[in-house]
Amino acid sequence: MAQKKTMGLRKNLREQERREAIIQSAIKVFARMGYDRATMDDVVSEAGCSKALVYLYWKNKAELFLSLLDLCGKQYSDFFHGMLESTDPFEEKLTAFFSQFVELFNKNIELNKVSHHGSLYMGHKPDENFRSSTESYYRDYIGTLSAFFRQGIDLGYLDPDLDVEALAFMAVAAVEGYIYMSIIAERMPPERAFVDIMNKYILPMMIKKEKESL
Repeated sequence: MAQKKTMGLRKNLREQERREAIIQSAIKVFARMGYDRATMDDVVSEAGCSKALVYLYWKNKAELFLSLLDLCGKQYSDFFHGMLESTDPFEEKLTAFFSQFVELFNKNIELNKVSHHGSLYMGHKPDENFRSSTESYYRDYIGTLSAFFRQGIDLGYLDPDLDVEALAFMAVAAVEGYIYMSIIAERMPPERAFVDIMNKYILPMMIKKEKESL
């Protein structure tokens, strides 16, 4: 009985490893080619597996692509909500926010591009309505970031005159712009594009004035 259980665990582990290998291959293919140009044959070739194995997990290209959009979106959504719900002092959360965001962003460089391709694709089939999926994540990001900045105001750390919704929108738009430009050509590191600019110029204007002397 114990041997059968062990064999079952090993089989499940192999299944997970094979599925993860296909996912990583699909990320590379869709990031490089976009949704329309990429084919399941491209994914199969990149993964070095059989087409039957890919179709064992996803019924078609649209389902595979959508699973990647959710994989990307959920990571950022969980991150933003985790920061909002953290009980750490707000000043510490704000400092950690930028460094941890860039760490997550760098881990998902290619997946970020896949998500951006999805936001732009205008499919004609019902299962290719990727804009709806990406837009729902954008709304979540902006709403959670707005609540995060509002939390900073309520705790007396951020300037009460901040337009939190506009600030959250600007942050999401800036990141999406960086991803778009990175698809076209290699760009400066996100640490320079985001963290340095935020710490040197934007954050000092966000902090409540009496905090500047601390």
